[in-house]
Amino acid sequence: MEEFGPDLAGYIRLKRQLLRPELIALPDERQRMAADLDHRSDVASALGLSLSDYDRLEGGREHPCESVLYGLVDLLELTSEEAAALIALVDAAQQGARLGVHPSLHTLLQSWPMTASFVCDTRFNVLASNPIAKALSPMFDQGANVLREMYLDPDAYDMIRNVEEVDEVTAAWAKQLSSTHWNDTSWIRMVIEISMRRPRFQLAWEAMATPSGVGDLLLEHPAVGALDLHFHRFQPESCPDQFLITLHADPESPSEGGLRLLKDFAPPQ
Repeated sequence: MEEFGPDLAGYIRLKRQLLRPELIALPDERQRMAADLDHRSDVASALGLSLSDYDRLEGGREHPCESVLYGLVDLLELTSEEAAALIALVDAAQQGARLGVHPSLHTLLQSWPMTASFVCDTRFNVLASNPIAKALSPMFDQGANVLREMYLDPDAYDMIRNVEEVDEVTAAWAKQLSSTHWNDTSWIRMVIEISMRRPRFQLAWEAMATPSGVGDLLLEHPAVGALDLHFHRFQPESCPDQFLITLHADPESPSEGGLRLLKDFAPPQ
């Protein structure tokens, strides 16, 4: 069976045990094992996991999805430094698991040579993308944060021709996702910085708009000129903490011709 980071598993197990140090000090091994089982059950229940799923996590046979990860931060009463250490261990453990993106999604991304596509988490971090997405803009490359790059990189923001529409859709979606990040200081700092740099984003954030999963992204690409693209956002049932975003042009349109040029010059995967 594939292992997902023994260092991560050990860290989670240690921090859980430190919540109840009196259990470790029990002199009788059978009492200690029974108390530990009860404690694991309580933690699993608080995280919304079965005991067997939680035991897989502590045993290094599974890595946490985003909602479980940030639940652990709260439940284990981690300091900001400890939370950063936990996230770093998750990142290291997921390198071998391709950042937690299901293999079928990777296959799907690669099967769309003319559709720029990427998978991101609820913080807009790009977990995987296909070559045409990377050629379209660095903000869609794996490891980038789409929200940060789009609004804080002048080159990226200046590419967008329909900024008002994009601001409305992006801000509404980001605001909806913020309900799960209310205690994430890095997320809050990023949103504040964007709001200060991009007043239109702040106005869109303050509006009570419902985020749309479809729309247009009109770009002025520095290499191929105007690109009129349609975007769709999907949420895979297998992982509610991830989103699949696609960008495509109308068939036989000048924009499709521009995408074809980008595809032809995109570096091999």
